[in-house]
Amino acid sequence: ILTLASLILFILWRKKAFPFLRPLSVLFFVFALLTKESAISLPIILVFYDFLLGGKTGLTGAAKRAAKSCWPFVLVGISFVLLRSIVMKQADLPPPLVTFEWRMLVLGPWHSLIMTLSPVNWAHVLYLFGRLVEVPALLYLVTAVAVLLVTVVPLVFRQLQTAFLLWWILAGAAPLFALGLAPSERHVVFSSAGAA
Repeated sequence: ILTLASLILFILWRKKAFPFLRPLSVLFFVFALLTKESAISLPIILVFYDFLLGGKTGLTGAAKRAAKSCWPFVLVGISFVLLRSIVMKQADLPPPLVTFEWRMLVLGPWHSLIMTLSPVNWAHVLYLFGRLVEVPALLYLVTAVAVLLVTVVPLVFRQLQTAFLLWWILAGAAPLFALGLAPSERHVVFSSAGAA
């Protein structure tokens, strides 16, 4: 709820330009991080929103606009990840909770897509996904093709809202990258809200 509130305030700030809305959005983001660490995906989602839907400028202008608009969120997110890393290492937790596996770079986006877009029982899909993991080369190939299709095809057809939604779903993998967590349905709740 807090992450969604932060996103809504950011969108209102972008559309209506009330100066107090962006700091309020940042504050809600801080509260969201303190409530649920998977809120770490919000800065990425905001960058995607601002880049794709924030205004009518070219590619370079959109990138500059997104960087200028989203830097406070990125700064808060990076600070949170660094602070969390220090605290978790001092808590003497098992390695799976505090170490990052490069395999997550593949598993994270694929898991986010499956969990959000699967038209069938996601538990069954994850079982099949688990079987796919047993053949790493095939897993990497299927993931690369899926992520490429999801990120590029909507842009080719100039479907920017669709691109934003699909990129938002992929951003649901951010907690896996930033925090070294194992894929779980709790990381795609916010992406599912976007899909809804």
